Amino acid sequence: MFAFTEMIQTKDDMRRYIRQDMERNGIIKFNLKIYFNPRLLFTINLRHYEYYYNKKQTLWNRIWKLWYYIIHKHLSYKLGYTIYANNFGPGLYLGHYGTIVINPDVRIGANCTIHVCVNIGMGASIIGDNVYISPGVKIVKPVHIGNNVTIGANAVVNKDFPDNCVIAGVPAKIIKMKQNENDNSTNLT
Repeated sequence: MFAFTEMIQTKDDMRRYIRQDMERNGIIKFNLKIYFNPRLLFTINLRHYEYYYNKKQTLWNRIWKLWYYIIHKHLSYKLGYTIYANNFGPGLYLGHYGTIVINPDVRIGANCTIHVCVNIGMGASIIGDNVYISPGVKIVKPVHIGNNVTIGANAVVNKDFPDNCVIAGVPAKIIKMKQNENDNSTNLT
């Protein structure tokens, strides 16, 4: 029911993650548009950092890890993100600049969309694939959130939720069950 992010172990894994991240950001191949999108640059650098973070620590790999860590920290301060290695699966889309804080023990599946002012703190939460996290969401306990879930703006999540639902409110509750996995409805009324 709940996804768990595998880690980047090989260069092929890293390339697959980057390719999927670029597609989620609307870029099919490397071009100059990448350099004008700091959010995507952050994501691409994060994938390189994760690769060297998970790789056997030879002297050369430590140098590369330090290099990508420095760039990661610089972009984190510039964009307002606190995101650690191995938090996200492939297909990450960061909607805006601004405060995004993710606990290092959190694992989020593939194709996650995450917006500004999101705080996922307190322990080892596991969030599934194809999750849409709206602006202002706070996840305040270690929770399990299923696949294909839409979390409404400013929701405070403090319990587990199943697959294929829309949740919102303070505290969050199920607003609507989706009919199928392709129902990306964000209608919260």
